[in-house]
Amino acid sequence: MVNNSLEICWVLQKNLTPKPVLEQIKIALEEQAIGYKEVTVVPFSNELPQGLDLNKFNVFYGSTTLMMNAYQNEQTKAGIFYEPALFSMSNYLKQWGRSLFNTDAQFFTFQELRAQRLPDNSQWFIRPNGDTKAFGGTLMTFGEIKSWYDKIAHLPESVVQPSTEVMIAPPKIPAKEWRCFIVNKQIVGACRYAWDGTLAVDSQDIPEEMQAFVQTCIDQYTPHPIFVMDIALYEHKYYLLECGCMNSTGFYKTAITPVIKAVNDALLK
Repeated sequence: MVNNSLEICWVLQKNLTPKPVLEQIKIALEEQAIGYKEVTVVPFSNELPQGLDLNKFNVFYGSTTLMMNAYQNEQTKAGIFYEPALFSMSNYLKQWGRSLFNTDAQFFTFQELRAQRLPDNSQWFIRPNGDTKAFGGTLMTFGEIKSWYDKIAHLPESVVQPSTEVMIAPPKIPAKEWRCFIVNKQIVGACRYAWDGTLAVDSQDIPEEMQAFVQTCIDQYTPHPIFVMDIALYEHKYYLLECGCMNSTGFYKTAITPVIKAVNDALLK
């Protein structure tokens, strides 16, 4: 995936990234003799950190701000494992169908959603359609959604605009949730991160049945050779919650070294 004449260099955001995670990534890179550069990213800025060596293949890890700024720059976007149209809930529903947790999802622009005739007291899970993390997925009544729109939609600096694509679905709480790191259709790391909707991290609770479900999904389709996939257990069945760009995804207690090694090995092939 990398031009053989280019040297790989990981660009690691040192602010906002948990220090233990940053240190484990650095150790993993040193074990492979892969270089790295630590940078500070100004939240919500539109600029890349200064001092990047554009003669190297830069792989970025950090916040969504860093991810999007690097993706939008032609000289650095190759180091972001992402494509907006493919990393979207509507695409996951198209590709995986009933394997998706929210098969009953509806998609609107924020403005279109505001115009729907739904009971004000009806409960909805709402999240962005895409992976830009414009806002976090949350439960709201339709009345709260309308009030939110009326307060922020016409503010030019708001990250949520009338044209922002959103997904809504009836609320459901999975029994358990996992994050799986995928490289070239192989699971290279996994960790449970939630139990009954509450953060509950465990690197040992990785059922074989869950892994088999993931393998079936990624044999069918992947949005990118390198990405993460979140999985839910709900009413004794496994479902795909969402996928994410690995460049800005948290590890929880996933073993970091095998993931970093797998990514570098894939890039060097």
